[in-house]
Amino acid sequence: MGKKFTVFWGVLALSFLVAGCTGVPMEFNTVEKTRSLQPGMMHKDVVKLLGKPKSVQFVGDKVILKYSFHEYWKGWVPYYIIFNKQTGKLQEWYEDEAEYQRNQAMWASVFQEFEKQQQAEQRSAQGGESNASGTYIEGYDPNANYYTNDYYWEGSGFHYDD
Repeated sequence: MGKKFTVFWGVLALSFLVAGCTGVPMEFNTVEKTRSLQPGMMHKDVVKLLGKPKSVQFVGDKVILKYSFHEYWKGWVPYYIIFNKQTGKLQEWYEDEAEYQRNQAMWASVFQEFEKQQQAEQRSAQGGESNASGTYIEGYDPNANYYTNDYYWEGSGFHYDD
């Protein structure tokens, strides 16, 4: 149990270190910003309030911004902010609880696999046989169809700095 505890705190400290190196301050309970959203708000006002989105998708007559907002006692939750493509006005926004649960399950499986590998390495070090292999996560697509490149964003007529 002591080694698991040490690994957990090491990973947590490394996460904060990496976040600190990005030059972007880590904010908590950012979900509170969504309380200021109103249907019909202009795109530039929403981006000014919420900041630059994690990704942008163009679907039919809609522009969909994806954010990850922090909620106390829950963590980082995916939110989708939807605009009319022609008018640039906010139509709706929502928290995607199903995606959040899938992400939690994915991370749980990663940590379980990590733990299995650690146990296999310990058995191997103690003279047992190792079964450790690379980690593959079923259903995880690192090339999800979100546009994060500013080229797609700028070509839409929606701009961060309007």
